[in-house]
Amino acid sequence: MTFASKLKQFQPDLILTVNTVTLTISNDCYEIPMKPFKDILPATGMQELPPLAETPGYEVLEGAPVASIRFDRGSPHSQHRLGIWKCTPGTFRCIEKGDELQTVLEGQLTLILEDGSEHHLRPGQSVYTEKGEKVTWKIIETVTKVFFTNDPNAQG
Repeated sequence: MTFASKLKQFQPDLILTVNTVTLTISNDCYEIPMKPFKDILPATGMQELPPLAETPGYEVLEGAPVASIRFDRGSPHSQHRLGIWKCTPGTFRCIEKGDELQTVLEGQLTLILEDGSEHHLRPGQSVYTEKGEKVTWKIIETVTKVFFTNDPNAQG
């Protein structure tokens, strides 16, 4: 399934203005104040995550990737999460924890989906993954991405 067809299934209405993003999903409307680009990069205020090899739902396949995160909206257990994620080179497989729209800001990676299709991503390129999808992340060059995650079953 292509990115465009996945996004069409998700069917968000997205309106960008200079100061806010308005995102409507299933009649729920979210106004998200935008931070100036200079506040996004360099990615400051990042918190290192526990080792991926010790994180449930993750399997490190190559190297020793180290991930860090910053939540600008929500928390790890919120239904809606918005923030920055960064990871050093390595390869790991994980089960996606929510429907997520993500855009690469820095670095290079290849996503390998369950059907074997590969998606090579560079700065400015976006991808949409679905909750429960098994994805292999091959981080070629340290990646920084911005993400918006929706998890209707979240407990936080």
